[in-house]
Amino acid sequence: MNQLYREIAEQPEVFRRIATTYVNEETFVSWHEDHLGTIYLTGMGSSLFAAYPAYLYLLSRGFPVVYIDASELLHYGLQGIRDVDTLVLLSQSGESYEVLEILNRLP
Repeated sequence: MNQLYREIAEQPEVFRRIATTYVNEETFVSWHEDHLGTIYLTGMGSSLFAAYPAYLYLLSRGFPVVYIDASELLHYGLQGIRDVDTLVLLSQSGESYEVLEILNRLP
């Protein structure tokens, strides 16, 4: 298996570790009650696809959530981001042009 396939195969486990390390049911429920904004999940290619289960999970629990390609957000959606919104930018390499450009353009 080449490096790309290994990294793709590792993504579910990485998400599980992040979730169990930083989020528990109590903090999740509390955050849901206090959160006033929309959650934007964005990335390019497989990084965006990896966020789809999170999108479905949040949607099923009543969160206002948007699943959007980073290039579309960059060119057509940034003006709609508010201070109360949460922007989750995903990039396997950490060097995706669109993701970095979104960060550069945020106030």
